[in-house]
Amino acid sequence: MKLELSVKNPSASTLESLKISLALVNDSAVAYRLPGPYDLTQALSIEVYRAGGALVRRMNGLTRQEMMSSGRIDPTPLLEDLPAGGRWDWELDLAAYHYALPAGQFEIKAVYADEASGVLARSPSVPVVVTAAPLHCLAPLCDAPVIEGLTLLLRGGDAQTEAITVLRQHNAQRPLAAWYSERIDGAPASGVRWDGPTPPFFAAARFLTTDSFEPTFVKWILSTSPTHLFAHRVFRGRIDPVGLSCPLPTGRSLLPSACYDDDDRLTVFFQKPDGAIDACDFTASGLERRFRHQVPPTPIPPAIRVDCDFVHVVTPWQGAIYDRLSLDGVSQERKKPHTTRMTPVLCDIDPIRRRARLAFRDGPRGRALHLVTVAPKASQVDVLPMDQLLLRGELRELSFDEDNAGHFHLLVSTSRRGLYYLRDGMGPVLIARGEERFHPLVHAGSGAYLGCHSVEYGYRFLHFRPSAHHHRIASFDEVT
Repeated sequence: MKLELSVKNPSASTLESLKISLALVNDSAVAYRLPGPYDLTQALSIEVYRAGGALVRRMNGLTRQEMMSSGRIDPTPLLEDLPAGGRWDWELDLAAYHYALPAGQFEIKAVYADEASGVLARSPSVPVVVTAAPLHCLAPLCDAPVIEGLTLLLRGGDAQTEAITVLRQHNAQRPLAAWYSERIDGAPASGVRWDGPTPPFFAAARFLTTDSFEPTFVKWILSTSPTHLFAHRVFRGRIDPVGLSCPLPTGRSLLPSACYDDDDRLTVFFQKPDGAIDACDFTASGLERRFRHQVPPTPIPPAIRVDCDFVHVVTPWQGAIYDRLSLDGVSQERKKPHTTRMTPVLCDIDPIRRRARLAFRDGPRGRALHLVTVAPKASQVDVLPMDQLLLRGELRELSFDEDNAGHFHLLVSTSRRGLYYLRDGMGPVLIARGEERFHPLVHAGSGAYLGCHSVEYGYRFLHFRPSAHHHRIASFDEVT
């Protein structure tokens, strides 16, 4: 039995995953029944060694299950017949099996071992080089067309290297590994622009159920040039070369909120200086205004999410204003679920749980934060006042979420280049240091996952594991 391995991108960055091709060749006169290419046991392992020979990572179907699923690991092999003289050829995106590799020089090899049949095959080693890549921009999206997904658009690179744009989609229930990770900075992705007044962002699906799993992996990316608005449809990291474009309207700012329905009809939102929001359908013919909704002008943009029945608007004005509109913009309800004189610094809506998240601060150099979540239709408001953060340095970045048990989880970075984790009743805990920007992202539901970037390791999620006796923030770099 012979095992062949090749690496499609032997020179990669810390923001990328390795893509490999494999072939298992039965050069004997005996047929075998073996774990096949789609098997998720440890029959096939990918081993990564430092250039000096030390094993640094072993990846297989079991690590994929551990990194991608919160369920119990299934060790049952998926058997297929490999005839005498036959061969299997398949490709793997290692983003689905583990974190991206850190910066360094490595050798990668594959090992196929099946104890039941006595088959053991090893591929020759292939050298790979991973370079450190700074991260300049992160655009996240959490939505749930069929399956809950957490999608990241990452833009990195430095003056010495070309710009890197990576699209990565995770299982929102356990976003350690990813369903896929694809570079999208070449043609036809040149239409995704980074030089406009609004950084690229995702449109959120406003539907939950479909006839297939395919819509889970469809995304729309909105971006701007100084004069135009663009939209590109993406499926599993592959961009449709035929996108949408139109001139940006004058006197209005594009809000980083958009949605699409199950027929891929896009709706985008603009805001005038007086606070008025225009909802516009975005088609091949350009923009067509659907309705206008008046809210007060605010220091940060309002958050807008649309579902099958309503448009939900949360405006961070003297606390929070919640508006529920019909799909044609008629007001159905307005509430003031939270009131404060503090300055808003964060406002968004989770499309899955339709829960708004707002953060307020007592001024540019203040050390008090109030974290607020507003449940659908403003039926429940949870507030966590943090009146004196015991951190050295000025606050720079923050992200937070509330888990299903009602616990708040907060990541905050400081001017002293430290990233800290705080949970109500616990912290601060230093989890990273040394970066000018960490691009923190907290995703909490049944578990709490803490996303952050480092130049050496790329962008990854850590898992907060509570227990009755101690708490642990887990990384998964150890050899398994």
